[in-house]
Formats: sequence, structure tokens, C-alpha cells
Amino acid sequence: GFDGVKRAVNKLHAAGLAVGLHTYAFYLAKESKWVSPVPDPRLGKHKMFTLANDLDDKDATVRVKESTKGMSTITGFLIANSVTIQIDNELIIFSEIETNAPYAFTKCTRGALGTKPAVHAKGTNVSQLRELFGLFNPDGDSTLFDEVARRTAEVYNDCGFDMIYLDAIDGAGALMGNHTPGYYQAKFIFELNKHLKKPALMEMSSFDSHFWFARSRMGAWDVPSKSYKMFINNHYIDNLTYAKSFLPRNIGWWAIWDWTPKDGMRMFPDDIEYILCKSLASGDSLSWIECFTPESYATSASQRRFAKLIKQYEELRLSNNFSESTKQRLREIGQDYTLEQTGSDGW
Repeated sequence: GFDGVKRAVNKLHAAGLAVGLHTYAFYLAKESKWVSPVPDPRLGKHKMFTLANDLDDKDATVRVKESTKGMSTITGFLIANSVTIQIDNELIIFSEIETNAPYAFTKCTRGALGTKPAVHAKGTNVSQLRELFGLFNPDGDSTLFDEVARRTAEVYNDCGFDMIYLDAIDGAGALMGNHTPGYYQAKFIFELNKHLKKPALMEMSSFDSHFWFARSRMGAWDVPSKSYKMFINNHYIDNLTYAKSFLPRNIGWWAIWDWTPKDGMRMFPDDIEYILCKSLASGDSLSWIECFTPESYATSASQRRFAKLIKQYEELRLSNNFSESTKQRLREIGQDYTLEQTGSDGW
């Protein structure tokens, strides 16, 4: 619970570290209190139908009056589609769709996601929930949208966090349609900031002129699993354009792969040293994910080897150890360098 989170935050603060709260913006987990055991009526709805006949609590077919043509049962992390419908306080997951009259959702799982199967009367509203990233979202024009922002601020305030990363806010188009994402992104960020008791180091997975004032850093990309140096080059060049915003920049997120990613390639020392040189040359910070857990560090010789490199480079970057002429050379795209110690103190 939150007491445990507070203890962890306090330990990190005692070690001299700032602590970040990484969220999925306004998206709602399917086990959250707004979904289960009673779904909130303010959940985002995509398509609306009307129950064509009375429905008992065991029927596996839900017949509706309106056409279901164009609907799909294909879902996925990046697919804005849901196979969950809401009738009163029950959620139902359908497996197939009858797209010819009489229209219906078939092979249904009743009382899905912890809700209870119930009897529903003919003429009752049948709502397809909005979904993306495997998560539901609130209606962007409802009080639930603001409530999620305020609740996020409460967690930040109560647990003593220093940073907020609003992941998935780039999926705001799933709220009400792709023509309005910037409006809902800004609306959520405005509401969140209104309730923070102290300013947050804030970054998010989208950037729009409507919320430039809330952003503290630029440059977080998702981690690659192949073509590392090409990816680093693209990221580094992109960061040069971010410099015009006068914001601190980040070359992240980054991982250390041994043989773990599906269809991925192992990282080698020259891959790691290449990104470290670009960070050293530019002053851009680095973010590391999916690595350096106590378990992985204990079992991976690569992680232990690369951790020493990362620590050394980061200390040199923060101490501004190298001259501008050296940094200029390190900025060259496609050029590999390695760090060598020239004496007891020199590098």
C-alpha cells in the first residue's frame, strides 16, 4: 500500500535521489476501482447500441437494434478497439459479432472483470468501452477525467514524489477521436498541475504547444532491441533540435540486452560506449530501464561490466571533466571512441 511506497521514497531521498512517479496518464487499469466491481458510468464510450430484447443473466448472445457493421474483435496494445461492452453495472466481453441483421454480440463472457451477471430489460443502453494499450479511459468531457488527474496529484503529494512521467498521454486521440488529442492532453496536464503541492519535474510521451510550460525535459524515446548505433544517431540528432526549446535533454530510455529481447540482438561494449560518448559530448542525461535489478546484475557479467563503464562516464559528465574540443570530436556521428586512463587521475 501507500505506506510502503512512502518508505521506499524516503529511502531513496536519504540516498540523495529524486523519485519519479511513472503513470499511464488518464488510462485506467481494468482492475481499478473505476472499473470493478461496479463500472463507473463515466467510462469512455465508443459506440452506443440499444438492447433488442430482454437479456437474462446467462445469455451468451447480446442482440442490439443498431448495425454492428464495421466493428472488429481485433485488439492489441496499439489498437484502439475494445471487445468489452457495458450494460447497466455489468461488463460483458464478446468473442464474435453478427454484422448482418439481427445484429448481435456472440459467445459472450458475462460478468467480466469482476462485475456481476444481471438481468437487463429490452431498450437498455449497450455501450462499447473505449480502450487502448489494453486499458480503459474516462470520458474526456466527464468529471471522471478530472478526478483521475486529481487522484494522480494526491499520490504525488502524499508519497513525496519529485517527478511525474505521463506515459501514454500520446494516446489521447483514443478519448474522443484523433482530431482532438492536443486538447485532452493539455486539459489533463492543466488539471494535474493545479493540485500539485510542489512543482514536479515533468515529462510526457507527447509534446504540444498547449502544455510546453509544464515540461521539464525532452528526449525520452522507447528502448530499441537492434540497430543500436543507428538508433543512437537518430536520437542524438533529434536532441539537437530539442536544444532550441531551452530544456534539458535526455537520451533514453535505454536497456542492456544480453539475449533476452524477442527478435533482438545482444549489446556489446562498443554499443554502450557509443551512447555514453554521445551523452558525455552533449551533456544529455541517460535513462535506463529493464536492467540493473539486483537479480539481473548478479547473473549478468555484461551488466556488471557495463555498469562500471556507465558509472565512470557519468561521473566524468557531471564533473565536466573534458574540454570543449574533446566534446566536439565525440559529437561526430559514426565515430567510435573508448575511454582510457592516462594516469592516477587523468582520462
